[in-house]
Amino acid sequence: MKMKYQLTPSGSSSVQPSSSLDIELEELQEEELQDEECMQKEKFSDEDFSNNSEDLYAYKHLLEERALLEREVNALKLKVLALQIQTNHHEKQLNKLCHENQQKATFSRSIKRNLMLATRQSLQSQTPETFPNQLLSQIFEGFSSDDKIFKNHFKKLDNELAQIVQTACVLAYKRRKPSLQINVAEKLKGLKQKLILKYETQLAEQDKSRPINNGAIKQQCFQMFKQFLRSSCRDTSFSREYLKQLEMFYEEEISKLE
Repeated sequence: MKMKYQLTPSGSSSVQPSSSLDIELEELQEEELQDEECMQKEKFSDEDFSNNSEDLYAYKHLLEERALLEREVNALKLKVLALQIQTNHHEKQLNKLCHENQQKATFSRSIKRNLMLATRQSLQSQTPETFPNQLLSQIFEGFSSDDKIFKNHFKKLDNELAQIVQTACVLAYKRRKPSLQINVAEKLKGLKQKLILKYETQLAEQDKSRPINNGAIKQQCFQMFKQFLRSSCRDTSFSREYLKQLEMFYEEEISKLE
């Protein structure tokens, strides 16, 4: 009997539905019955053969061997059918798993993409007042919907993150404090030297310009005094000698004040 196979899209052979399998099993049983009938007929026809016992024994041995081989072939056919059924079942399960894995991979990529976008937006919108107290809450805001438990969970995580960041900042400052103090002391020292040099330069320039400025001020004051005399005194006949003597007296009195 010839077995009936059909090719699947993947190229592997698959068995027909269970009804065709039952038909094939019935055909196998019919073949076994036919073989037994043939053996019975051949048994009765053996009486017509010669009395050669060796030939008869060999003939019977061959018949038995043939029957045994046919039974083995039928058993192997049944095993092949069973293996084909198992193969088809496993292929279906494998295709189902592949489809589920593809769906999960697509969903996972979508989640990762949305999570990365939310993370970038949250980091860009952070300020010194909000970081890190609202970092995780903003990242998972689009995933939490109206679930209060979910939101409270990430608020709690934000508080824990804030404590961790604060502790890390304190530890980092303590580690850097000695070097910072040294740097600050060096900068203060350099700044003091620059300020001292700056003011010393200014004082030196003032010392240089003081006599000139004082002379100009004295001259301006005396000129103002002369204008006062001319505008307030009725007698304008005082001579130049008088003004010179007055100027000399003015300079002597000013020099005493210095």
